Amino acid sequence: MYLWGGAYMIKNDEIIGQDISRSLPKNVRQIGEVQNGQRIYMEDYAYTYLHQFAAYNKKEEQISFLIGEQTVLDNESILLIHGVIQATHLNRENGNVEMTGETWAKAHEIRKQYFSEYEIIGWSYTQPGYGVLLTSFLIKQHGVFFNQEGKVLLILDPVEKEEAFFQLREGDLIQKTGFFIYYEKNIAMHEYMLEYKVVQENIFETQVDEAVKQYRLKDQEKKEVQYHKRFVNMLFALSGALVIMCILIGIGLLNNLEEMNRLKKSFGAVMEDYGVLKDGLSEEVRGETSVDREKEVTMDLEAANKIPEGTVAENISDSPVTDANSNTEKDLVPEKEEEVQEAVAIVENAEIKSKIPETYIVKPGDNLITISYQFYSTKEMVAEIQEINDIDNPHKIYVGQKLSLPQ
Repeated sequence: MYLWGGAYMIKNDEIIGQDISRSLPKNVRQIGEVQNGQRIYMEDYAYTYLHQFAAYNKKEEQISFLIGEQTVLDNESILLIHGVIQATHLNRENGNVEMTGETWAKAHEIRKQYFSEYEIIGWSYTQPGYGVLLTSFLIKQHGVFFNQEGKVLLILDPVEKEEAFFQLREGDLIQKTGFFIYYEKNIAMHEYMLEYKVVQENIFETQVDEAVKQYRLKDQEKKEVQYHKRFVNMLFALSGALVIMCILIGIGLLNNLEEMNRLKKSFGAVMEDYGVLKDGLSEEVRGETSVDREKEVTMDLEAANKIPEGTVAENISDSPVTDANSNTEKDLVPEKEEEVQEAVAIVENAEIKSKIPETYIVKPGDNLITISYQFYSTKEMVAEIQEINDIDNPHKIYVGQKLSLPQ
């Protein structure tokens, strides 16, 4: 084996010389997740031929040998796979495929012909339809033929299109989660592929078609994912807009409700003022009417009482009443009328005063005019109410204000 990049050539774990003409591959593609430990690099021609060989016969297991070298770079072990050789002269019994002495002899013969600078560093086993399951049979085969530290096993399933590397570490086969494919000129592998073809000549066209299909499939999946993300984002945006609309509508309804309540209160206050004015005017009209009727009745009674009884009989005739009597009656009627009015006024004032409280608390819709009508049946008391309560503007009173009422 050879160490690349100012490295040492290693064979059977012994440093046998120095080779500074090589360097690690730079044009690489990662497969899976590469963890710490020995890194595996496989040349693209070898990787392509191995998959062609596995897909050529999907009905039975196939074995091939991995040709390459192990190197050390900065105290880190590197495994490089440069070529692949088909395994022949296999023993197939009870569904198992075993390597024989003839298998190894043929493999070494081909290795010397095409890959004389490299060694067999592992093997590949295809198990169509069984995935990459590491069976006890494979562990046994690896222990018999590849029992040196670092030797690898690559399991392929051409049906499920799965692959996995296993490497011998301290007596156990440990699965590697990733590796690298590197690209460089590989004349030896190219010549071997031409000599040992495994598929028809149009295999590369088939691979191209398959690659195109896979690309289109991935592109379609990517578009579906993007469409799904856009759809979800659109739903979130619409939901947010609906929430904002609901909030605005709710605020509008609350404002309208407050406005309606305010208008309702104002209308109620207006109706209350109207009722107070109406009641006050009705009481005033009824009071004036009753006073007029009392005056008329009183005048009739007084006139009747003042007429002498004998005079009624004597004056049945058409003779006129004497001037003295006429003048006396004329003088007496106005005097009695004034006395009656004064008496009625005294009674009414007494009744009103008995109903007037000393104080009054202003209610919604009140003003000094309605208060004056409510307690005095007239608006003439507004000035006195202002004076007793030190109110400059009769229109500036507030709900809950305590007013003193004139008695």
